[in-house]
Amino acid sequence: MKNKFKHTLENISKELIIAAVITSSTIAFALQVTTNSRKYQEKYLIERISKIPEIPEVKMPFEIKKLDYQKREKLLADVFKKVKLPSYIDKDYIRKKIAVESEWNPNAVSKAGARGLMQIMPGTWSDYDSTNYDKNVFNPEKNIEVGLKHLVWQDEFCRRYYPGWENLSSEKKRDIMSAGYNIGMGKLKRENWNIKKTYSETQKHVEKMRKK
Repeated sequence: MKNKFKHTLENISKELIIAAVITSSTIAFALQVTTNSRKYQEKYLIERISKIPEIPEVKMPFEIKKLDYQKREKLLADVFKKVKLPSYIDKDYIRKKIAVESEWNPNAVSKAGARGLMQIMPGTWSDYDSTNYDKNVFNPEKNIEVGLKHLVWQDEFCRRYYPGWENLSSEKKRDIMSAGYNIGMGKLKRENWNIKKTYSETQKHVEKMRKK
């Protein structure tokens, strides 16, 4: 009985040793395959990266920097001679508007694609200016001119569709103009002119205009 038990233990030991050897070999093979795979992937990535063409440098039409005070005031004076604005929209409001929209950077571009000092989109540009958008939108004077013409249109829109527009205070009118410039007059009208029902971004925009 003891010999039989001893023989059984020896067989089990041999089987365990064989299993361990097989397992070790399998792990070693798997590691080698993984290593080779990683080397192949690295080589493949290096070859792919080396084939990626260089992105050409984008040259802006104007030097990227904020306009100084004298240039700002001259711009406003020149454009105000061209565009007749409602009495409640003065230079101070436009100064705030440009500061909020672009921080007086004539080459500012938003995530949505709006460009220039007053963040003009292609569609808005074509409504008021027949010149090429891409070539002229970063021109500070032209950009402000288009922005002011759009504000004139917004005022006309409100006179037509906002009940009791003439009876509103100048402050309330400016809030409506700020919200409409940000979200669009059509969308603001659909919200019954209630700024609190608009996007949070629009509400924040109006608040910034009040605080500037």
